Amino acid sequence: MQKLVFLIQSMSRSGGTERVAANLCNRWAEDGKNIVIVAIEPGRRSFYPLAEKAKILSLDIPRPQNLFSWFTWYFRVVRKLRPLLKILGPDFVIGFSSNPSCCAIVSSLGLPLRAVAFEHMHCRYYWDNVSWSVRFVYFVRRLLYPLADAVVALTEKDRKYFARFCRRTFAIPNAITGLAYENAKIDYAAKRVLAVGRISKQKGFDLLLKAWEQIFRDYPEWELCIVGGKAPEEAAYIKQFEELAGWRAVSGSVRILPPVSNILEYYRSASVFVMSSRWEGFPMALLEAMCCGLAAVSFDCPNGPADLVNDEVNGLLVPPEDVDGLAKSLSRLMADESLRCRLGRAAADVRLAYAWENVSLLWQNLFRLSLKGE
Repeated sequence: MQKLVFLIQSMSRSGGTERVAANLCNRWAEDGKNIVIVAIEPGRRSFYPLAEKAKILSLDIPRPQNLFSWFTWYFRVVRKLRPLLKILGPDFVIGFSSNPSCCAIVSSLGLPLRAVAFEHMHCRYYWDNVSWSVRFVYFVRRLLYPLADAVVALTEKDRKYFARFCRRTFAIPNAITGLAYENAKIDYAAKRVLAVGRISKQKGFDLLLKAWEQIFRDYPEWELCIVGGKAPEEAAYIKQFEELAGWRAVSGSVRILPPVSNILEYYRSASVFVMSSRWEGFPMALLEAMCCGLAAVSFDCPNGPADLVNDEVNGLLVPPEDVDGLAKSLSRLMADESLRCRLGRAAADVRLAYAWENVSLLWQNLFRLSLKGE
């Protein structure tokens, strides 16, 4: 029986990385693999349902609050993780995102196991989208990833970047698991635009709000529903969001709802999905919405949307952070039910390419090649 250790920052959050970890855990548990999830931060609870056989352990190390504490954080994680790996004796340890991956690589040096770095943001995230004090992660990753037995990126574009300095790289997208997409019948007459994600700079809901402000008066029967806000850790950002100049004007037509572990019902209740992100790794919510058959409009941000959306064929792509373009595309969809129907039905075809049966073959190939050392 193959034994895997997942190293992740936390499983208690409602983010996409945690969602992917839960999906992989459940699928591989069904296939007979022994899964142990090691959360770095305190807490042994998963926001998303996990297979009964899965175990969650915690290193009980809080998230760093400043640059100095980040450096000491690495040493604390490795000091606790390495002895644990010796006890657990896994075949593979998989780090979910950059910092856990770096810790997994260092902790596994000299041990009879394979370390896999699994990236969840686009390759330049730690250079383009963070403060100067956090850019050091960009260099730490550049130093340590060549030591990994495998590096997994979510898109081929990112894989090519890592292939410049890593010996074994794979492009493995997120898979469709755990939701009954085939039965998600969409009512294209529904007057709801859906957005999914935590309220943060990354998700660009401030840009979406500006676009909505341009058009909502023309569609008084329509509602914009944002699912994923109001988690405790997002409280400060939500306050900023609700203090934006346009919030008072549009608040009557916008609903902000807390994160949910099963979002299928919200997909079913909408006819349009919008993604206003400034950056992504591979947008799970966009993939799920399209698989359900929603007509989608998305910024063509780095990276992922262009891998899923063929503009004017199965959705609409808008140049990054183009608020006016987003407003026009939303208006087109809201005004034309036949367009929503055409794009949504075409979008549902992506479920074939990203079905678990296909994506799992890519992971099997990674495990096989890594064990052989090829």
